[in-house]
Amino acid sequence: MSPYLDPDSREPLPFGVRLLILFLLVDATERILEVALSLGWGRPLGPLAGPIGTLPTTVGYLVLACWVLVNILLAVLLAYRLEAGRIWACVAFALHLVYVINYAGYQAPQLWMAVGEVGRVRILLTAGIDGAAVAYLCAKSTREAIAE
Repeated sequence: MSPYLDPDSREPLPFGVRLLILFLLVDATERILEVALSLGWGRPLGPLAGPIGTLPTTVGYLVLACWVLVNILLAVLLAYRLEAGRIWACVAFALHLVYVINYAGYQAPQLWMAVGEVGRVRILLTAGIDGAAVAYLCAKSTREAIAE
């Protein structure tokens, strides 16, 4: 049996990796709900979609569908302890961090004033989670735990 599928052949996943997998799956679920509520109520994509909500409807749905698929793929790759999963998850979180900083800081700085306190906290939390995920995935202990 493959060591990836045999539960007795390896140590359990570290808590941080489990937490990242949970985060990716919850984020995918949030995006699915955003699309489902948008389609069900016939309204445009809402604030959870961020700048994607300003795209034409079909393009916005396509972007969110790809986002969901990438989240699920990264969660599966991390669950199977593949080094590629760690690297791609690190790249995805780093790109998202750069995107959030670029969008909130340079492309649409007026967004900071328009979103209110909850929106500001959400932007800061997003940047913090992305940064923490990149730092954790690049750490030596995580590399060793996934590669064992």
